[in-house]
Amino acid sequence: MFRKLGNKIILVLSQSIFRKTGKDFVKKNQNLLEPGYYLNIGGTLWKRVGTSVPTIVNRSKGRKGRLTGLLSLVTPRIIKVANCQQWRSSSPQTESHFTSIVSAADDGCVLFDTGHKLIGRTYGFGKISAEQEALRRNWARFVASPSFSLEHDGRFLKEKMIDGVHIHECTLVDQHLVIRKVFSSYAVLVSDAGAGSSAAAVERIFDDHVFNYLNPILQKSLAKPGARDFLSEWPLVPSGSDNSPDNVVVTYEGEAAPCFIDCMPISVSPAFAHSVGVIAAWDNNDVILRVKVYHDFAG
Repeated sequence: MFRKLGNKIILVLSQSIFRKTGKDFVKKNQNLLEPGYYLNIGGTLWKRVGTSVPTIVNRSKGRKGRLTGLLSLVTPRIIKVANCQQWRSSSPQTESHFTSIVSAADDGCVLFDTGHKLIGRTYGFGKISAEQEALRRNWARFVASPSFSLEHDGRFLKEKMIDGVHIHECTLVDQHLVIRKVFSSYAVLVSDAGAGSSAAAVERIFDDHVFNYLNPILQKSLAKPGARDFLSEWPLVPSGSDNSPDNVVVTYEGEAAPCFIDCMPISVSPAFAHSVGVIAAWDNNDVILRVKVYHDFAG
């Protein structure tokens, strides 16, 4: 037992001291940040000393084990950001002050201004095209997502920070309500913005290699007679391209409702793909949600 504990301590210590924490990307993007000292608080999440990080961000990007947390106090990672900001808004009323940053999977970054409740985003693929902007605005007519603006020739996206909770923090009644609203919003999207055919994408889903990796409940639903032909008849629609379970915030303006965040780039995909995908990602081995997804999706 002591040997296992010793090995774990050595492993966590090596990860804490030597693992990559994104110093290079902080330096690369320091022109977007408020000057000051930035501390790594987990993963590749950095915050300016003396400021806070949104709870939903800290939960998904900054969490760490107790031992790793203690070692981070012994081996602090800190960077000084100089006063070299270049991407200031032209209007003082909309000027943002980003004080935390995390790297994104596409080699871009996500920035947070808690004082003004704003999120900034750069993308590894460069600038957002006029076509992508049009798809996002069309999608947002039916599927709730934050208001946004594009700056610096589409290289920088700024959107409203949404206050809310993760679905697993909701009551079971509200969880079911949110799931129904996800499907309902996509049903309206299909009726207005649907075009083309999902047949090619459906064939990829039923490929043996792909099918075997699906959730067993989805496999059972898809194996029902007529499911393949039924899904092939669904049109293609603009959709968010990331099914991360942390990319939907549950808001409470009246009653529980989903709001999709970090949804760029927008993809044109089968109308059921994103809605089913994000709900399957919410599952996280939660039996109650699995049962409810099966009830709503399979009927």
